[in-house]
Amino acid sequence: MGKVTRLYQINMDPSLQLIPESLVLDGVKSFVGADSVCYKLVISFLNLETFDEDGRKICFGCMPIVGEITRVLFNLTLMEFDRQFSHKYPGIAFERFIGMVFIACTDDLRIDEYQVFDMIQDLGLSCSIEYTEPGLEPLYCRNRMVALDYEGKVVVYNPTDYYPTDYG
Repeated sequence: MGKVTRLYQINMDPSLQLIPESLVLDGVKSFVGADSVCYKLVISFLNLETFDEDGRKICFGCMPIVGEITRVLFNLTLMEFDRQFSHKYPGIAFERFIGMVFIACTDDLRIDEYQVFDMIQDLGLSCSIEYTEPGLEPLYCRNRMVALDYEGKVVVYNPTDYYPTDYG
């Protein structure tokens, strides 16, 4: 891959509180099939009653946020984004870590961020999109910072570190 000239960060974590059960089930069904025990367990999980810290019943109509199973189901659901992005933008490198996506663009291979935003909305998801370029402010990802150096290499570092670590 050539010199990275723009690095996008798409945060789909806000979708976690909005994602409809049907989208979750579609993701699981494409992975394990509708007749599997796993699929039936997910249906049972999605139909569990959920209560807040005061003991009041919460009706979501969407996936409950309860821990590791939520992360796995969210990841399965977002695999449709992976398929659509790869089809629409062949050759453009991207990495997704659950709901966080990094897309590395070069002068020759670029994305249309508005089309990507529309694609995510068409999937029933929400997101925020940010980017950085060499010399611009880094992106914040969890407890790390991600930047592009002047040679177009991706650099990840701890915000308290003076010298970033080159992972490119």
